[in-house]
Amino acid sequence: MRDQMAALLQQYGGRLRLTTNQNLQLTHVEAAERDQLQWRLDDLGLGWRLEPDRQAAHTLSCVALPTCGLAMAEAERITPDLMQRFSALKRRHDIGDLPITLRITGCPNGCSRPYLAEVALTGRAPGLYNLYLGGSFQGHRLARMVASNVSEEAVLELLDPLFARFSTQRREDEHFGDFLVRKQLLGAISSSHDS
Repeated sequence: MRDQMAALLQQYGGRLRLTTNQNLQLTHVEAAERDQLQWRLDDLGLGWRLEPDRQAAHTLSCVALPTCGLAMAEAERITPDLMQRFSALKRRHDIGDLPITLRITGCPNGCSRPYLAEVALTGRAPGLYNLYLGGSFQGHRLARMVASNVSEEAVLELLDPLFARFSTQRREDEHFGDFLVRKQLLGAISSSHDS
């Protein structure tokens, strides 16, 4: 794949940009080359990534099990299914088009930078995660742990009423993490989960 991408870049003269969200961006492509680029990416099986799903572009995970010896839970291998369920929950509350930073890591070391995300899971044991909420979309505020040792299903159950409130009470252009902080919801979630 790397060799094919290198050949692609040489052929079209574009530039490759690595983002902090582990994405690759092909930039400086002439408008006349866009169709040819789409065909070439389709040949490589990457054509659909020219216009990635907004949630996918803001979701990140570490490799976790079985690759990392420090991992206590899955991350990379559960991400597609979890992201699909996360996106479905967002759509149910009419916020499907709004990106929310979602990070999943297999241990507390935080290789996917979960502590800066609006929603993050850090692995504690197989199938169990600590849930962090309230980081900023821009990554300049730390998230807060609101639930410990919860399953993926419990994470979605905790997010459901928060997405409902966000859908109806958010300010224009307000991100999810900012909303949680402004409404002071993080402490309430921690307290209700502890009891």
